[in-house]
Amino acid sequence: MWLMTDLSIKYFERNFDSARYYAEQGIQLAHTLGHLRGELKSRVLLGQSYSTRDIPHSIRIYLQALQLAQQTNQIDDQGQCYYGIGILYGFLENSPLAINNFKQAHTIGLKVHDQELASFASAEVGGAYGRMHKVDSARYYLTLSEQEYPPIRLYPFQVLYWARVEKGTNPTQAAQLYRRSIQVFKAQNELRGLGYAYGAYGEFLQQHNQPDSSLLLAKASLQISLKLINYRAILTSSQLLTNLYQDLNRPDSAYKYQSIMIIARDSLFSQQKFNQIQTTLIEEQQRVQQLQDEKSLFESRVKIYGLLGMVAVLLLLAGVFYRNNRQKQKANEELQTLNQEVQQQKEEIESQRDYLEETLTELKSTQDQLIQKEKLASLGELTAGIAHEIQNPLNFVNNFSEVSTELIEELKEEVQAGNIDEVMAITDDLTSNLHKINHHGGRASSIVKGMLEHSRTESGERRPTDLNALADEYLKIAYHGLRAKDKSNFNCELVNNFDPSLDLVNVGPQEIGRVLLNLYNNAFYAVSEKQKTAPAEFKPTVTVSTRLLSHSSPEGASSLTQSSGLGTTGMGSVEERIEIRVRDNGTGIPESVKSKIFQPFFTTKPTGEGTGLGLSLSYDIITKGHGGSMAVESQPGQGTLFTIQLPIR
Repeated sequence: MWLMTDLSIKYFERNFDSARYYAEQGIQLAHTLGHLRGELKSRVLLGQSYSTRDIPHSIRIYLQALQLAQQTNQIDDQGQCYYGIGILYGFLENSPLAINNFKQAHTIGLKVHDQELASFASAEVGGAYGRMHKVDSARYYLTLSEQEYPPIRLYPFQVLYWARVEKGTNPTQAAQLYRRSIQVFKAQNELRGLGYAYGAYGEFLQQHNQPDSSLLLAKASLQISLKLINYRAILTSSQLLTNLYQDLNRPDSAYKYQSIMIIARDSLFSQQKFNQIQTTLIEEQQRVQQLQDEKSLFESRVKIYGLLGMVAVLLLLAGVFYRNNRQKQKANEELQTLNQEVQQQKEEIESQRDYLEETLTELKSTQDQLIQKEKLASLGELTAGIAHEIQNPLNFVNNFSEVSTELIEELKEEVQAGNIDEVMAITDDLTSNLHKINHHGGRASSIVKGMLEHSRTESGERRPTDLNALADEYLKIAYHGLRAKDKSNFNCELVNNFDPSLDLVNVGPQEIGRVLLNLYNNAFYAVSEKQKTAPAEFKPTVTVSTRLLSHSSPEGASSLTQSSGLGTTGMGSVEERIEIRVRDNGTGIPESVKSKIFQPFFTTKPTGEGTGLGLSLSYDIITKGHGGSMAVESQPGQGTLFTIQLPIR
């Protein structure tokens, strides 16, 4: 029996008579053996065999199979029947009925977990909407079909449907899809589909003023269709050839293909065929109506029996309710007492809620004040450092000005004495001094100009920034600011190891400067605290380094993919980054404290010396503001290393 169905499938594309014969043999054999599934499968194949030649007979066979599947509750076979009927309505260019049947097949496919059936039904809905020029609906259902069953993307009819969708908005893409569908049909030796693809591509080329190529494709479609006696494809290809030859003003050829078109149309859509289809549809409607009537009668009987049962139950419940009524009265009294208690508890909870809201408001106000305090503290340290940076060039300007004043007095004396050589020597010294004054004045001006540029930049504004210069500038400012504040003449060795190959990076310089200033201050504080108890040979050292991390380098790849360390954040896809390291040889951070340092308001400094917001704000600036990562490594008594990684965008 299954051999017969396999043979019918094999001959479907090549020989109608053989396909029909083996499908009929399969029906007879399955009926004799009482094999219902085999009979249904063979009926579906028989209907499919007639689909290209005798649409009325094909519809009748599919409806008989559907009736048998419904009577025996074979749900998955019902889906196959609805799918086949939808194909036939598509041939008849009745897209609404075709879509309705495909949607029923899709619903059944989902119900029985047949993703392939559901996907192909969605694809045919998309194809039907494409023929109706409803492009958005066609795209939706074709995309849905690929989501339900991804392998359908390789199905040549799916490619052909996409081509029809794209031809209106993207002709180049549509042409590629038409050619691809033809290649796939050829590779699969699927002649029926190849004929349709040739015809569809030929029609597309006709619309884009390529009559010669359109003629070749239309003739190839007609040749295949005549070989398969596929009246549906014969009709479309001969109609295309008729139109092409009419446009080319070749009436003899146009008449030849018009004759073929008329024969094919009569074979499919003659009045007799149309009447057969109408008769079949009326019979099916009557059958469905009869089923609905029987269903309504059954439901009415069920309702009557249900009402009688409900009456009996109500009589029984009446007695039960009467007995329970008095128990409910007692329960209601208890419930009222309970409600009063609940109301009292509710009032207490609302009172506590109001108190907590007031407390939360006070905490937020305190938090804002602490953040402002942290900013003001950073501003004070920054101002002290800037003042020290400007003081040096100003000292040079003052010294050389005093020396120049003395030289001018000497110059006057030598001029009066007529000593020209001394006059020229003093003039050269004055020129040199003026150059030095101009040089150091320019240095002070550049410091002020740089800080003004930073201050004008909004905290959220990004611009190309030299991180090497920024890190070095804030290192000096932080150091001199601490020395200006610390009256014990604190000294520290500053070591920098900047990567000269770094390009400008698009960051917020004011925000990154705040982060660096905070890390530098923490480092200087750590080495200063350690110096108070360390041996005399201890040498405080703060080291700053930068480097470019690329995913092509081993250390760059490992650094970019690691996200399990404390205080790090995942970065998603691998990309180039710039790394900034700040290392000190100070007191270090205990292991029990290290897990808390990025928490707001946590500080290890004595009361009044720190707000506990510096590292928390710095962490947010790096991770949330710039999409980077910030990590810490530390050993108590040995020192601490903070590592910042910023993506290059």
